[in-house]
Amino acid sequence: MGNMDLVNLEKIFWVIAIIFSLILIIQTILAFIGVADYELDAPDVDGVMDFDADGGSSFPLISIRNFVVFFTVFGWAGIVGIRLGFKPINIMLFALVMGIITMLIVAYLYYFLMRMSNERTDNIKYAINKTASVYLKIPAKGMGKGKIQIAVQGAIREINAVSEEDEEIKTGETVQVTEIIDDELVKVKRI
Repeated sequence: MGNMDLVNLEKIFWVIAIIFSLILIIQTILAFIGVADYELDAPDVDGVMDFDADGGSSFPLISIRNFVVFFTVFGWAGIVGIRLGFKPINIMLFALVMGIITMLIVAYLYYFLMRMSNERTDNIKYAINKTASVYLKIPAKGMGKGKIQIAVQGAIREINAVSEEDEEIKTGETVQVTEIIDDELVKVKRI
């Protein structure tokens, strides 16, 4: 490959690096101001793109975010490879490897953060025997659901609640959680 070919290759890497860097910056800004939802994962293809590390949460390898990260690093690594004087095949390999490594690191970081977030806010087993405030009235004798507000692991949550009391429990009353029925439903009693 001659110098002209390396110049063209470098132009291609510059275009890729600049375009995907701008997209990454925009995604980051939108995420910080709360406009973008980083749950923009690509559709799962028969489980090939995700693997389940703990039997519960999937680890997304292919997502829009990871696609942008890969090409951003791929472009900049290609430029670095050219500047370091690598041969064209080594430039491509270097750019591919750096893009894949970075994509895996970012995917793992988001997986780890989501897992920590889910463990902190979604584990209502810690609500048992705690007191709560009735947010929406709870019908008597299990004849319907109401809602309670309860502090679970430092976060205030609204959870559906039922009661076996003879009278409905009105909004604002204090109750105690007696049973966890599922992740979104508890049984309460009036205090």
